[in-house]
Amino acid sequence: MKAPLGFKLAIDAGHGWENAGPGRYDPGADIPGPLDEAKIALEWALTLKQACVEAGIACHLIRTGERDSNPVGQRAREAEQEGCTHYLALHCDSTPGATGTTTIYREGPGDLAWAQLVHRCAVGALGLRDRGVRDESATARKRLAVLSFRGPACLLELGFIDTPGDLVRITDRAARIDFARRVAEALVKLRATP
Repeated sequence: MKAPLGFKLAIDAGHGWENAGPGRYDPGADIPGPLDEAKIALEWALTLKQACVEAGIACHLIRTGERDSNPVGQRAREAEQEGCTHYLALHCDSTPGATGTTTIYREGPGDLAWAQLVHRCAVGALGLRDRGVRDESATARKRLAVLSFRGPACLLELGFIDTPGDLVRITDRAARIDFARRVAEALVKLRATP
């Protein structure tokens, strides 16, 4: 995959305020205690943005805080209006006893290569079981709204929030920073590729 001129990354921290309806906070996958999927995804998004900015990679955060109103059906359109060329949605999975990192993409120009790049960075940083890169049509979750983005798009399931070992990794600051650094470095290399 070669980064196009004018590359700009949309970073979507899944769930959050008004994601599932007006005036409602959507925590996503939830566990007892102060953490939920929306909070974890936001931490990863903010860290990735910082790494991209430091590397000179243009990016746009779909959700910058707990109270940003970002209905799921409007996120891809917002990224397009902001001139983004690539889209990455950050999420956590939830199935008791399951473990690992999965990246979901839909069939479109550049989608598989983009998903593979993101997935390699996540698996390398997290060290969790590699559950693979999966076509959206091969999953139980068909027609993911964020994958309607016009351009390479993928949804990264970092790990399983309700599996203790996965939770340790997806809440580990060093793993989060490592992932962000890996993505930023990969994008810098792509941009430099003739």
